[in-house]
Amino acid sequence: MLGTSGVALLAACGPQSQAPASPATTAQPAVTPAAGQPTTAPAAGTPAARSAPSAAGTPKRGGTITGAQQNDWEGFDPHRQTSSPAAFPLIYDTLVRWSVQPDGTLKAMPGLATEWQLANDAAVFKLRQGVKFHDGSDWNADVARFNIERLMDARSSARSFVATIASAEVVDPYTLKLNLKTPAGSLLSNLSQAADGRTFMISKAMAEKAGDKYGTSPDTTAGTGPMKLVEWVQGSNHVVQRTGDYWDKGADGQPLPYFDTLNVRFIADDSVRMVELRSGNVDVINNVQAKDVQAAQQDPAIDLVENPYQVSAYQFTFSAKSEKFNNLKLRQAAQHAINRDAVAKVLGQGIGSAMNYFLVKGYLGYDESLPHYTYDPARARQLLSEAGFPDGIDINLSTINRSVDQQQAQILQQMLEQVGIRTNLEVLERIAWVNKMQTLEYEMSTYFTTMRPDPDSILGGRFETGDGKNYSGMSDSMLDQLLAKGRASYQDAERAAAYKDVQQRIYETAWYGTIWYRKYLDAFKKTIKGHEPTQEPDWGLRTAWIDR
Repeated sequence: MLGTSGVALLAACGPQSQAPASPATTAQPAVTPAAGQPTTAPAAGTPAARSAPSAAGTPKRGGTITGAQQNDWEGFDPHRQTSSPAAFPLIYDTLVRWSVQPDGTLKAMPGLATEWQLANDAAVFKLRQGVKFHDGSDWNADVARFNIERLMDARSSARSFVATIASAEVVDPYTLKLNLKTPAGSLLSNLSQAADGRTFMISKAMAEKAGDKYGTSPDTTAGTGPMKLVEWVQGSNHVVQRTGDYWDKGADGQPLPYFDTLNVRFIADDSVRMVELRSGNVDVINNVQAKDVQAAQQDPAIDLVENPYQVSAYQFTFSAKSEKFNNLKLRQAAQHAINRDAVAKVLGQGIGSAMNYFLVKGYLGYDESLPHYTYDPARARQLLSEAGFPDGIDINLSTINRSVDQQQAQILQQMLEQVGIRTNLEVLERIAWVNKMQTLEYEMSTYFTTMRPDPDSILGGRFETGDGKNYSGMSDSMLDQLLAKGRASYQDAERAAAYKDVQQRIYETAWYGTIWYRKYLDAFKKTIKGHEPTQEPDWGLRTAWIDR
């Protein structure tokens, strides 16, 4: 709950703008090729470059790592859900890995594909041989084609990531050809683990055997990753164990990972996650909140790790199914009612900034000259009257039962009510919230998200008609066309211009709004060594080991 001091601080902020904190540095993917120029990946067998380990020392084998994840998960089918269990990157592999290089840049490196060539009309991937899924079935081009087609189908939550692909075909047992609708500047990042954890490769044999039940239990889940799912208690935890036959090897020449077991506990409450870490009951937690940063920094047994490629972003949307919010001026009134600087100051506690756009500084297409919604309560009241509600209106605001989300909702409630938008709060556990988003049975809702490596994977899934991440359910043909234009080139200048137009159109339609963002922080016990920096919000445990 928001205490008296928080309310007083909010009131003191008033309409004045606060100088935002410097945004987190966001590294860019490697420069994309000019249109028509083929791009060749490293040759077969070239290992992905590794960043320096988090601490010096010789890796030790064995042991169990216990982590605490903030969000619950729907299952273990990366293509059909919108939540990501923390063990996804250990259960599954992708065609390419979006990897942090020694100089800090990001680059596509071999994964289940060992090399590739990109052209205007096709992408050809040579696949890694001798790889098996956890159910014993083979990885090959036929399985890769099956996965691409499954990612493209009507039930997929990942269609935006494969939107440039017209079809997939098997050239030979270990060569996959993707026929492209247009040049595809974001293709490699969209086929990597950084694409929101959606484009992992699953076992075709298991998917055909399990049908709609794929990913609902250890017996119906099979990837090619270094660990396999052995236990899942819904709403409680999931456990993965080392397979011992992974194709990627550690410094000792043996299959990764070094540790034997990962137990991931679901703990939604931020304070409880930190208490469990400090007490030694868990070894790693994700998404450390601003209020816990000082305690983590002062604890000699904890490493607080900032992911420089990520931010924790808080945003909101309106349901297209809501008759009230099909009124553009009402949406605009709500946008102008929110003091983003004040929210960032109250909740960010020194590591937060107002978020004016859906991209952050450093991303292709980011431009501070683009219009954005400012805090203007007088304008909000005027728009509310023009919308047909001179005496105000009653709405429902849905949010997840995480502490920061609830505090944020209380602050937004105050701001909206100050301009005449009387707000009832609906607090939900995450799975129930996801169901509301999917059925559009809400009016206004907040949500939390992170960054992806390419503007297409940030904007495409959120604003494209029919995509699983389009929580509003809105459909705008101009946005669809602009998003298609942005991904249909290898030229950075052309893509940047398209994404600027996308952001202009987002502003004009007002279906979505930004609020604030903060640095993305994980916390590890110092006994956990060797965790890698990653672009995605991932603990980077593939090369981790336990120093006990």
